[in-house]
Amino acid sequence: MNKELITIDARKNGVKSLVHHDALKCSIKEIKAMGFHDLEAYAQLMICVGKKATTTLAIILATARDEYFHSSTEWLVWAEALAGTERRQSFNLLAIGRMFIARSERYPDFYDQYAAIDYMKLAPIAVCDKDSQEKILDALPPEKLESMSRDKVMEVVKTTMGITPKEDAKAKVVDAFANWVELVQGICTIDPDTASGIVQTLPADTLFRASVTMIATLEIAIDSGKMKDVDMSGAVAELQALIIKMKG
Repeated sequence: MNKELITIDARKNGVKSLVHHDALKCSIKEIKAMGFHDLEAYAQLMICVGKKATTTLAIILATARDEYFHSSTEWLVWAEALAGTERRQSFNLLAIGRMFIARSERYPDFYDQYAAIDYMKLAPIAVCDKDSQEKILDALPPEKLESMSRDKVMEVVKTTMGITPKEDAKAKVVDAFANWVELVQGICTIDPDTASGIVQTLPADTLFRASVTMIATLEIAIDSGKMKDVDMSGAVAELQALIIKMKG
């Protein structure tokens, strides 16, 4: 592999990519050994090239999330800026990347066999637990998976997981709750400067709905008695000041 990967600073200064075509053949091990700037540069390269690029991008995003980011919120902002992905797509790519990293340690040919498959078919499999992934992929060798529609893949996933329509609806609620928990935990780690940057990237209606949801969550926590030992005087003062601003 050519190690002359362009850095972010160089790219900002208009330097052309020095990546040789052989760099496209980076193994997962090589990707995981890259520094942060090289991951970003390689991700930019993957966005511009062939059919396996999305899977490789997923591996890059997963490596960056697990090696360089403590907060999922900060990682999401970075992924969106780097690859133009929305939140759901970012988490799907994260799951795919983690699946490829984990399975390639056990099955060296896994990347070559499955990397060219549409990520929309890989995502429903990647979000399953490892045992279910094993069963599903045993039933769906790459040639068969490639020929199936995403809806058919979803049917195999649900059958393997033993999900009935009622349980399917419940699973969606559980998934949403899990995402909400991760998001709240991420919010708690954000410093004011980062929060200010995030706010500037979101539309007003999204910010308003998120704020209402957070306030409703706080109200539920108060009513349940969960906040009884928390000093909320500062938060009350800030909410009062915010109400005055909204009325003004």
